[in-house]
Amino acid sequence: MTRSLKVTLKFANTNKQTQVDGLWVIYRQAVQNFLNRLYTQQDISESYLKDYNTMLSYRYKQCAKRQALSIFNAWSHRKKKKNKPTLRTPSMTLDCRFIDVQRSSNSVFDYWVKIATLVKGHPILLPFKSYGYLNQYLNDWQLVRGGKLTKHNNQWFLTLTFKQETPEIKQEGKTVGLDIGYRKLAVTSEGQIIGQNLKELINKADQKEQGSNGYYRSKSEIKNYINRELKGVFTDDLQCLVVEDLKGLKKNKRGQWSRTVNRRFNFWLYGYSLNRLNQLSENYGVHNPSVVAKYTSQSCSICGYIDKLNRNGEYFKCLQCGHQSDADFNASINIRNRFTHQHIVGVIPKPFL
Repeated sequence: MTRSLKVTLKFANTNKQTQVDGLWVIYRQAVQNFLNRLYTQQDISESYLKDYNTMLSYRYKQCAKRQALSIFNAWSHRKKKKNKPTLRTPSMTLDCRFIDVQRSSNSVFDYWVKIATLVKGHPILLPFKSYGYLNQYLNDWQLVRGGKLTKHNNQWFLTLTFKQETPEIKQEGKTVGLDIGYRKLAVTSEGQIIGQNLKELINKADQKEQGSNGYYRSKSEIKNYINRELKGVFTDDLQCLVVEDLKGLKKNKRGQWSRTVNRRFNFWLYGYSLNRLNQLSENYGVHNPSVVAKYTSQSCSICGYIDKLNRNGEYFKCLQCGHQSDADFNASINIRNRFTHQHIVGVIPKPFL
């Protein structure tokens, strides 16, 4: 299994960052040239690569060609192809011949990344600082040589990839349903509440000006909070964690939500939460299937009666059998039952704690 983590290269001096900018300009021209030729079904063979006139070395041209092929293949599989394939945002995927990470002996910075430049034999060293989450991977996982350089908000970042042997999936243990929420990060069919302070953090982030440093700090704070809280789901006896398939959650919602709801929805990061759950499941050898989300929040976990009026915010009361529960807890039981294909009629579930 592999994991990717990003570090900022903002501590590099202006001259070094300018050199990376210059490399990007030439590299992008090469990638876009190869994309244009792929789009028009022209040759990009090795002979063409050698003859292509650019400041890039032959090895750099090979990297640019691979990245162009990757972008073109992804573009060609799209259902709608309105525009030609393009490398829009600054991004350079480079192998170990161009990027090398070295531990620093300097007390100010933890690591240096050596990057080959346009001038052969004159690489540059850019410093970066590690952090707690990254240290876990640097200490316990194998670092894959090479990396990906990207630029956001006028700042360069380096994405590092780590690999480790995938643990075997557990063959025994309990099956738990988990409902991802907005007010609470998640609730399990065991009655466990995960991330009760999520709504508070989202409201705090909503006060920041979009695009400001505080805005991005708030998003990072929410992600760190999600990472910490979700680990609490994974107990030794957990064998299967069932979640909802929330793809297309925003589909057909245009005009139905207020501007405030839409803005706060962007901080919810439900996709990030599901991806993190999938990664943690892989780490702990837990099966992580998903089920159709339709009606899980409107269905009674006791009698199965479906009605949108059953739910009122965080409160659930079945209009048919009178069952009362926390709405997210009720939904988590439905998620679990939907996977196991069982429905125990007439048995009261464990009370919500």
